Amino acid sequence: MKGFSEQNSKSITWGHNQRIMYKCKSVEEALFYVNKIIENGWSRKVLSNIRKFYLLYSNWNAVRTNLTWTHYRTVLKIEDNAERDRLEGI
Repeated sequence: MKGFSEQNSKSITWGHNQRIMYKCKSVEEALFYVNKIIENGWSRKVLSNIRKFYLLYSNWNAVRTNLTWTHYRTVLKIEDNAERDRLEGI
């Protein structure tokens, strides 16, 4: 992956490495998150929220542009899909 090096992988914490190893299904996905952590300085909590968002909203056309990241971060905590859809529609 472009921009990835062994040095980059050593510059993130072991906690980040663990989360990536256990959650990602492919090397490409893992490298994507490693690079984003380094580029943006993501904490483990931010990494978890962004990964959960990506898994729930992998269809970018379904993302409502009138909602902010704060709205989505709150909605991500709701496990019931119907309730989450209802709240997104308000």
